[in-house]
Amino acid sequence: PAQWDAAAERDITRIQALWASLRAEHGHAGQFLCGDFGIVDAMFAPVALRFASYGVPLFEAAGDYLAALDALPALREWKQGAERERLERG
Repeated sequence: PAQWDAAAERDITRIQALWASLRAEHGHAGQFLCGDFGIVDAMFAPVALRFASYGVPLFEAAGDYLAALDALPALREWKQGAERERLERG
């Protein structure tokens, strides 16, 4: 069962559809939304991480996108820093 209301569910579906559309139209040259990592990926990385942390069921394209983001050393470092901060704050 979903943990969010109908409006949030529509937004989740819309965002994943947008990701799939960008990948289909522009993503042939790489793993990210428009091929190589770019500003659009920097903008959507926090959204993708939030989807993962809330356990949002992902469409195949969105799951592939999240995996590509998770493979980035900079993103892993960012997540580790956030976890350290969370532990320090208790």
